[in-house]
Amino acid sequence: MRDRAGDDVHVRISGESHDVRGITVARLAEELAGKVDRVVADRTGLSGVFYMDLEWSRDGSAADTPSIFTALREQLGLKLEPERGDVDIVVIDRVERPAED
Repeated sequence: MRDRAGDDVHVRISGESHDVRGITVARLAEELAGKVDRVVADRTGLSGVFYMDLEWSRDGSAADTPSIFTALREQLGLKLEPERGDVDIVVIDRVERPAED
C-alpha cells in the first residue's frame, strides 16, 4: 500500500481482487465490509489516499491465493480484528404501495 496523494479515486473489483488507486483507508474499510459480511471500522489512524493491489481466494482453498484476512495482513500489513460494539441498523416494519392520484 503506497501513499499517492492527489490521485483520483479508482476502484476495480473483479472477482476476488481489488486494484485500487486513490482510496482512503476508511473507504477501503467500507469496501471490505461487503466482502466479509461484517461492519469494518477504520482504526488505523492513517490519512491520505493510497494505491494498492489485493488478491485473495473467497474461501481460502486455493493453494496459491490466501483468504482475504491473510491477504490483508501479508499484502497490505493490515489486520481485521473481531470486536463487539454498537451498530446502527434500519428496520423496515411494513411497506405500502403509494395511493394512485
